Amino acid sequence: MYPLTRDLVTEIAKAPTYKLRQVMNEYLSVTNDEYAVVKFTGKSKFILEEEEKLFEILRGLRAELAKKEGVPPYIAFLNKSLVHMLPEPEEIIRR
Repeated sequence: MYPLTRDLVTEIAKAPTYKLRQVMNEYLSVTNDEYAVVKFTGKSKFILEEEEKLFEILRGLRAELAKKEGVPPYIAFLNKSLVHMLPEPEEIIRR
């Protein structure tokens, strides 16, 4: 759900290779087939499901606020703003 921005790509490029591999092994798995397929691990699936739930809660709150103010929901907050309101994956895991 997090947008791939230029700043994020720059930050990833600066990260040591061993750290990237550690994160990849924790959240992604790769098949050993003729054509390798990248799959989400259980941990990453959990994070994505929780993010989706939280995003829907934020959308509901945005709809209530927009209705109260008499404006369309996108005027209250853009979806991009709602995504930025989501907690970091590490915080989701801690809950």
